[in-house]
Amino acid sequence: GSGLQARAASGVEYAQRVNDLGAAIERMRDVWARVITERIAERRLPGRRASAQGDTLHPESLAGAVAEAIAGVPRPNAFAQRETRPRRTRRAGSTDYVLLVDRSASMQGLAAASASDAALIMIEALAGAERDIAHAEAQHGIDLDLDIRTALVVFDAQANAVKPLSRGLDDSVRHHMVNAIRSPRGSTNDGLALHEAARQLGLGYAAPATRAEPGQSQIGGGVERRRIVFFIGDGGSNDPLLAARELRRLHEAGVQVVGIGIGSDEIVERFAPTSRRVDDPRQLPEILYQLVVEGLT
Repeated sequence: GSGLQARAASGVEYAQRVNDLGAAIERMRDVWARVITERIAERRLPGRRASAQGDTLHPESLAGAVAEAIAGVPRPNAFAQRETRPRRTRRAGSTDYVLLVDRSASMQGLAAASASDAALIMIEALAGAERDIAHAEAQHGIDLDLDIRTALVVFDAQANAVKPLSRGLDDSVRHHMVNAIRSPRGSTNDGLALHEAARQLGLGYAAPATRAEPGQSQIGGGVERRRIVFFIGDGGSNDPLLAARELRRLHEAGVQVVGIGIGSDEIVERFAPTSRRVDDPRQLPEILYQLVVEGLT
């Protein structure tokens, strides 16, 4: 039927866009590939357990080994064997990315097309990075403690989670992404979009007992994963009070929110100090790339 034909046509269009944007997708994917490489880099470290033989003395067991020797133990546990362990680095680990894209009536032409391309690049690249993580873990037989989830929310008078927060990417989401952003309409309910971001991140309405560091969530006193929201729009709000309240709520939960204003000082001011102004919409993919890089260094 016509529905199947339309879906097939959108699939062909999407595949063509992925092909056209392939270099940008791989470039962003490579950012996380470097993180994976660092996580699996191996080094020889003294083992944590003392033993009767090994490559080096075990400093924490010397007193006990002396006591064992005095007591007549023929081979006291005074040594540590070097072993291979995955190297843990200071690079950021598991991350949730939520991308909010304005598709209100003012987002016409080049702005809408560029925002759509930027979203496609980011979502496809990070889905690819998640596959790379799984492959590396299987190949090396280790847990890299890395996990990437992404969400895409487009908003006008309403907020629509085109891709709910999840790992990977399936064809159903790809189908909806084709036209989701390139269909501008209605007003700009950015407050509702920020509220949807909080919902995707699983935030309750109660403020946390302690304020987390920006971009990090705290679970049981330790950092579990980073949470980052990228907001793309051209300014304006039909409910600035709601938007301010939801932005404050995200900040209080330790979520980093970055506003990207297309020719808009208003967004730069409202999301300061984590905001950017873009006068040429074609720079949106580059801005998102830079932000992903900055978040991992």
